[in-house]
Amino acid sequence: MTIKGTIPFDPSCKSKRNEQNTKSRVINYESKWLKDNNAAFNYDEMKESLNLACNWIIKHSLCNNETIDIPKSVHNYNYKYSNWTGVIREYNAQTREWYVFGPIWHTGQAIKALVMAYKILKDKTIIDAAEKCCRFILNAAILNPDKEDFGMINSQENGEPMVSWTSCMLEALDGLISMAELTGNDKYWDIVINCLVWTQRKLFLKEEGLFLDNYNFETGTAYSAPNTLRHGVPGRPLIDDAVFLKGYQRTKNLEFRETFYLTAQRLLDEEYPEGNWIKFPPCDQVGGFLHPRQAYWWGRPMMMAWQDSGQSEYLKCALRSANWYKKAQRLDGGMFRMTNLDFNTTSYGQATSGILSAACLWNDLIIAGYEDDYIKPLQQAIRFGHKMQFKNTADVNLTGAILEKVLEPNGSDNPPFLIRDLGTIFYIQALSLTMQNNLL
Repeated sequence: MTIKGTIPFDPSCKSKRNEQNTKSRVINYESKWLKDNNAAFNYDEMKESLNLACNWIIKHSLCNNETIDIPKSVHNYNYKYSNWTGVIREYNAQTREWYVFGPIWHTGQAIKALVMAYKILKDKTIIDAAEKCCRFILNAAILNPDKEDFGMINSQENGEPMVSWTSCMLEALDGLISMAELTGNDKYWDIVINCLVWTQRKLFLKEEGLFLDNYNFETGTAYSAPNTLRHGVPGRPLIDDAVFLKGYQRTKNLEFRETFYLTAQRLLDEEYPEGNWIKFPPCDQVGGFLHPRQAYWWGRPMMMAWQDSGQSEYLKCALRSANWYKKAQRLDGGMFRMTNLDFNTTSYGQATSGILSAACLWNDLIIAGYEDDYIKPLQQAIRFGHKMQFKNTADVNLTGAILEKVLEPNGSDNPPFLIRDLGTIFYIQALSLTMQNNLL
């Protein structure tokens, strides 16, 4: 089914880098196994599930203290922030320990999720929590216009306290945009615009359509990570959440729009396999594995490029990314972190956040007229996320959370559950969109 102004997905929808034929896996959604697994959704039950997921974020994951202890048993990352209040945390059920990872961008995506859920649940405590999360990000921003790095948001990722990661910074901005649009508070937009200006000036390689990975704010030097350079590229095409396009739509700053489309063009040029980008980390080009959220971060903004420009090549790319996820989806609706070029996987390490991010992309395409292509995989993904939710638990730290992945056994009888905050964050985002658009 299509609507006026859209195009059908057909075999001619090929990327520029279609260098080899890849195997195609067709899911039979009419199979008896899937029919038995396809109980109709109950709206009230799903609304309660959404509320329970938000409660986990607000009452358990969100930090209310200025200081935290990161257990060395989890990782040795030496994050440095002056005030941790409002950060979103993860939980290891095997060791019963809370910790943080990628705190700025995880918290930014949590803000976005809470704003989306608020539109469904209308509970002020959700927005109060989102505002607390915003304060954590604002505390990490350089707000003094006399400083050389005015606009930068200190976005630590891999344990180097003097290094800010570009992707983590950009992936935090849509949460602030969501809060600005909901509350009408322009201070959030100011933080976003100042960050985009700084990023464009310091980190964007205009001639390449790529961004440098890192910025050392002690030495004032920008560079790309060794893993990126090993892939033979000087940077990455960070089109994540289309924040530069949104910045243009807010300010009419044409340089923002140019940055967005130069990056989008680089993605079109480098696409491989169909609908994905194995050439760029965090995908593993040597091992042949695709990161579960790569096609989301760079495929979904192609929908926004199409809506802004009217150019069909962007829509075709978004369709290819959506189709990649259809092939990666397992029979029960989930997917695995280690998915290779032939859609083979490991036995452990599901990635619930990956299939739920795909659900957000499928939602966009359904609204654009592709319901027949994506409604069933969307509903399967939501159902899978719902099954992964902890509802009646002895460990109260689990209640409401979404299981991100099952860990390999460690020889003990401890539960092999990794409760990454991203599983719950993307469940809230995907379920909110699905309910808002009456797609259950």
